[in-house]
Formats: sequence, C-alpha cells, structure tokens
Amino acid sequence: MTPEPLLVTGPGSLDRLPQLLDGWRPARLLLVGTRRAVTSTGALGLLGDATVSWFDAVRPNPTWAQAAELVRLVDQVRPDVVVGLGGGSTLDTAKIGRLVADPAPDAVAAGRLPRLRPRPPKLVLVPTTAGSGAEVTRFATVYLDGERRSVEHEGMLADVALVDPRLTESCPPAVTWPAGFDALSHAVESFWSRRSTPRSRALAWPALTELYAVLAELEMPTPRQRARLSAAATRAGLAIEQTRTTAAHAFSYWLTSHRQVPHGLACLLNLLWVLPYNAAHLAECCADERGPAYVAERLTALSGALAGPGGTPQAAADALAALIRRAGWSDRLGTYGLRPEELPEFVAAGLGATGRADNNPVLLDRDRVTAAVYARL
Repeated sequence: MTPEPLLVTGPGSLDRLPQLLDGWRPARLLLVGTRRAVTSTGALGLLGDATVSWFDAVRPNPTWAQAAELVRLVDQVRPDVVVGLGGGSTLDTAKIGRLVADPAPDAVAAGRLPRLRPRPPKLVLVPTTAGSGAEVTRFATVYLDGERRSVEHEGMLADVALVDPRLTESCPPAVTWPAGFDALSHAVESFWSRRSTPRSRALAWPALTELYAVLAELEMPTPRQRARLSAAATRAGLAIEQTRTTAAHAFSYWLTSHRQVPHGLACLLNLLWVLPYNAAHLAECCADERGPAYVAERLTALSGALAGPGGTPQAAADALAALIRRAGWSDRLGTYGLRPEELPEFVAAGLGATGRADNNPVLLDRDRVTAAVYARL
C-alpha cells in the first residue's frame, strides 16, 4: 500500500514547519507560492538555514508551460525539499515540478505519464484555501492548448500535508465559496463513485454533511467555521484520492477553461443536473456493478442530507442551487455564457473526460445529457 502523507492539521500547525524541515536537514529548499500567499503567511521566516529558491510564477488553472517552467527550475536548483504553499493550482504545480523530469508537453498531450525523476525531493504541501484537497491526492490538473489534462502517479503524494485553517482567513468570499463548493462536490461524487468503498464512504459522508452544514449558514466566516471547512475539505480530498471524481467534475472543465467559471462553482453547477439525472436514469442505465438498489441507497442518503428527511434528488439539487444563489452567483448555466449552439461541444468535452465521466454510477447518454444541461440554461 502506498504510504499516505503525514497529515499535520489544526490552527497554528504552520508553526510546526521548521521542526518538520529540521528532521530532513535540507541544504537547498525550493518554495512554490505566489508573493501574496508567501508574504501573508510569513513562510519565508519558517524555512530555517537552507538556501531558499522561490518560484512565484503561479496562476490559477495552471498551464503545462507554467508547470514545465518549474520542472526546469528543479533541475537547476536540485532542492532537497519542495514546499508548495497556496491554493489547489499552486499545489498541483508543485507536485508536477517536483516529480516530472521532462518539461516537453508530448507525453501529456498524448495522455501518457511523462518521464519521472528517479529520486524526487521531499514534498511539503500547505493549502491556503479550504477546498481543493490537492494536499492529499496523487493527481494534478493542468491545461494544455485549453484542454484539461491530468497527471497521476503515487509519487505526486506529499511527504507532509500541513493544513492550518488560519491560512484561509485572508481568502475573500470569491475564493472561500468556490473552494467550499469544490470540496462539497468531492464529497458527493466520492460517495456515489463506482470506485467507492466502505473506507472511502466513511471519509466522504462526514465531509459532505459537515461542508453542507457550514456552507448553509456561512456569512462572514468565523475562525471556527474556517477550521471546520479546512478539516472537512481535507477529508473530502482523502476520499477522492481513493475514488476519483465523477460527472460533475468531468463537465466542469469546459466551463473553467472556456468561460473562466471558478472550478468549484463549475462543479456545483453541474451537480444541479447530474444529481437528478442519476436518479431519473438509474433503473435502466446503472453503471455500478453493485446494482441499481445499491446506487439508489446512496442517492436517497444524499438527498436526505441535502434536502432533509424524505428529500428527493430534485429537492437536493434545489438545495444546492440555493447555496449558489446565497453566495451571490446565478444557478443557471446560460448566465456564464454557455449557449445552446455550444451544447454539442460542451457535452462532448464532458463525456471525453475519461476516468471522470466513466466513474459516474449511471451511464451518461449524449442525448439525455444534452437535454438535462439544456434545462439548466
């Protein structure tokens, strides 16, 4: 079994970074993070006596060119430890830069794993948002020629994941809400995933109920609420590490790359049609080998958690739509520029997200999906 990251959590846990690094006695250290994230957390003062190089050319929804730049820097610096500090995009960039040895895009463009470093440096991941779960997963997302690509390998797992909810306190609502939506989508999708297990569901279920409870009452987040969000988001990340995501994520990437919809918001917007779609077509299109009755139990539990006892899948989707509106966004896909004539492209992109669309518990039929998405315009 692949070793899991050492998970260090709780308010003030960033202060343990010097002690963790001291155990490795690094001579050279590479810090990956934006100037805003690094300066606001005081991370530079926690890196000890090592020679520190700093990669700050990190952008949301990272391109392969950005990740390749870090790959080259790792070759030059040859750090003993890489520390990634920031949101999911920063952590994914740090994971790729630390492990991948070939900056050329050819392998990723062809859907293959790039050449990897035989002895990669140690990796510490420090999230400053509560949502991506990237600190505990073995995959990273990058965009190449406008299309989403995933790089996945057990070597992407961090040696240490340091989750300090205090680091999320500077996140504005435009970051806090989509991050929470991403984590909630992780929990929902992991719970009904074809790859779910008793262990993954034991992670996903409490994450789901906790995330929804906090988001449903969220105004200006208190330190306690941020701590709850961080803990539940990491738990949801641990769940998708085991199961991967499903249809809502598969259809989110087009919205993010073509319409710049924040990733977590894009996921939750798609859950609004995926959840009732799965219920409506389960009987004749079940894709989970455990059978329709098993999936129906998962959908009933989810609906009850989101819409109350006896809640239907549609009522659960309505509850999620209310969350989106409460955060100040529209719950209609057409608001974000998805036009009827673009539906064939949108649906084809989602169905083509191999490993995500195929992981959905109900088969995704092109015509039925198109009709379901059209109804959400």
